[in-house]
Amino acid sequence: MPDEMFFSRDMRSLRRGRRRSRRNESFRPCHVWPADDPDRRAEGIVLDMSPHGMRIRMIEAMPEGSSVRVQLMRDESFQDPLAQILEGVVVRDVVHESGFIDHGVALAQPDLPRQNAKPLRAAPRRSPHAANSGGRMHTIDITLGDRNDRRTRR
Repeated sequence: MPDEMFFSRDMRSLRRGRRRSRRNESFRPCHVWPADDPDRRAEGIVLDMSPHGMRIRMIEAMPEGSSVRVQLMRDESFQDPLAQILEGVVVRDVVHESGFIDHGVALAQPDLPRQNAKPLRAAPRRSPHAANSGGRMHTIDITLGDRNDRRTRR
């Protein structure tokens, strides 16, 4: 993957990336707009994504540090939404020679409400002998109607 290794700032050493999770390649159409201006929708293509962020290629520029909303679309005509609207922040942008701009968007992770957990109570321990006492089974041969049983002969 191209983003797993990075050169240092002085371009003398190569170091390993520190991503939280691996990116998955994608080619999904999307709408992107600033969080405060929903009428300014721009079309883009999601090139890769992870649970924490995505890289979107667009013609329009979004300023770095701006809050954006992203709507993934099902088809290339940008008509059918695929998933819920995602909120994020533009953290980087790379301008290509072809005129496209790749935006790195860090997705906002929703705060999950913490539920109060009930304390666990351990079951009382029984000794290993208590589990086996009185629980053994014995087989007894009893013949009905026979008075000359082995038990009566002595």
